[in-house]
Amino acid sequence: MKRILCVALAALMLAMCASSWAEGRGLPPDETFEAARECLYQLSRKQFDLASQALGGGISAKELRSVVDSSCKWLYNTNAQRDIAVAWQSAGVICLAVPFEQPNDSFADALMFTLTTGFRFTEVRYCLWAEVMDGYGASSGVRWHLPYLPDYTIFVD
Repeated sequence: MKRILCVALAALMLAMCASSWAEGRGLPPDETFEAARECLYQLSRKQFDLASQALGGGISAKELRSVVDSSCKWLYNTNAQRDIAVAWQSAGVICLAVPFEQPNDSFADALMFTLTTGFRFTEVRYCLWAEVMDGYGASSGVRWHLPYLPDYTIFVD
């Protein structure tokens, strides 16, 4: 029992260090990931005001509705996932992407948010997961909100 507790504490400390390291490198904290995922969820329910509030009002409800209505209306028929999100920094811009569903291939749908250095949401647009992979693949600083292994199935016994 002590061994399990020690391993769990070590894993928790490692996760906290990784999170602090990522934030120190200019990548968003957990709250920013949660806000983006909540926005996606509220958009899937056509709750534009709540989606805007989730982003701290950085992007208006009208703009969010315009993006979804013009680029990805099928989001309204999606059971939006609330687990996976990734952020990276590229050419001084912080990007954060949230897929509609678990991205099993490069054709998965996603919303990509642009943030200021203070982690304020400034822009949102629809994209395919391939563009997200290209973005974080070319970046030296990447942070996943939750560990994500797209090519593996994890079984818990």
